[in-house]
Amino acid sequence: MRTFVLTLALTFTLPLGAKIDFATQVQPILSDNCYACHGPDEASVESNLRLRVPAETIRDIQLTTSGLINLELGGRCVFPPAPDFLFQKPVSYGPKIWHTEMDSQRYRRALYTFRFRSVPYPMLAAFDAATGDAACVRRTTSTTPLQSLVTLNESMSVEAAVALGSRPPNKDELQILQTLFDQQKTAITTESATELITTYKPLPLDLKTHNPVHLAAATATAVAVAVAVAQTLLNLDETMTKN
Repeated sequence: MRTFVLTLALTFTLPLGAKIDFATQVQPILSDNCYACHGPDEASVESNLRLRVPAETIRDIQLTTSGLINLELGGRCVFPPAPDFLFQKPVSYGPKIWHTEMDSQRYRRALYTFRFRSVPYPMLAAFDAATGDAACVRRTTSTTPLQSLVTLNESMSVEAAVALGSRPPNKDELQILQTLFDQQKTAITTESATELITTYKPLPLDLKTHNPVHLAAATATAVAVAVAVAQTLLNLDETMTKN
């Protein structure tokens, strides 16, 4: 809204076709009218806006953080994993064809995710992405328990957590993560660990060659514990919001 107001104001005050210089024409307006209330000084801040990022950005954050993302530009739409029943009757006007990508195409940015008009992609729909059956002027932003269930259990979210959990942390991250890692070690069994990593192993990831959290061997339990830590990080409010 603020961008629209600034654009509207400058449109009526500048000659047609004139270029807008941010430093001389926009920044002074922000400094005089916005910085005092929304700047870094906590004593004067009146509103600390924390806005959840759009659905597509949440997926991109997951893929980027985990190192799985495919940044290829252009080309066809892609078909990341989705529940089979969505494309069958009576859920949709099925049967519809959904050939799940089995290579790095499944990790492309969410912008390239194919969407049927009558069958929105579940993860994006949970985070308020627009559907294809009506025009959308502005998206709503909701906060629901379903969103937490999606980021904790949806297959691509778990694959991202597995990949992130298999990346050793740097020195600054290690101390914080070690505490959470130790807590998860007491909560995960060998059976559940084996099921987790065999079901959701990302395609490019060979768990035998990864050494999560500098462990001596990447056992199923060790990887599952690291994945639990990674899931916690990917579900933090700080991960899905911008200030």
